[in-house]
Amino acid sequence: MRISAQIGLILLLIMIFIILWNRRLRGEILSRKQLEQQIKHMATHDELTRLANRVLLKDRITNAINAHQRTKLQMAVLFIDLDGFKNINDNYGHDVGDELLVKVATTLSTCVRKSDNEVRFGGDEFVLLLTSLHSKEEARYIAEKVLVSMQNPFPLSAVTAQIGCSIGIAMYPDDGDIHLELVKTADTLMYKVKGAGKNHYVFTEN
Repeated sequence: MRISAQIGLILLLIMIFIILWNRRLRGEILSRKQLEQQIKHMATHDELTRLANRVLLKDRITNAINAHQRTKLQMAVLFIDLDGFKNINDNYGHDVGDELLVKVATTLSTCVRKSDNEVRFGGDEFVLLLTSLHSKEEARYIAEKVLVSMQNPFPLSAVTAQIGCSIGIAMYPDDGDIHLELVKTADTLMYKVKGAGKNHYVFTEN
């Protein structure tokens, strides 16, 4: 009886050890997965605005192109550069400039559908990827909506900022059928707007 009790106790201890070990192992696996997700998110998203970054933009455009090749629908890449951001940044400091960028990101998100993508390309440059469009007029509507929204005052901690934006619009498939062509065309068109007086948008034929 004593030996049986000892064996039973040993088996019980072994079972407890296995249970605790499995629980610890599951915790480590969960922590590792969460860490991997955090690292992936950091690699594909802008830390300040929480928007997708240019790395994720490339994947989103490439995937959208593959999907749109099977349909007759169009998509648009809107390259947006803020007008007047440098003055805010230089006169009031980077912290206030960062405040403005965060508010701009939030505002851009209200201008598009949930199926579209908002991206911080870098600095004060943003990109909107509009998918499943029936005509460029839909892209024009969003561009005008963005222009109006960017002209509204942005209350910040040190100043109420009054800015605008310049937008270049590239359409798929007319302006390119790969990621690089579409982004480059939209970027070039944005600089065309800058040179023509800012605070407007332009397509390739304008």
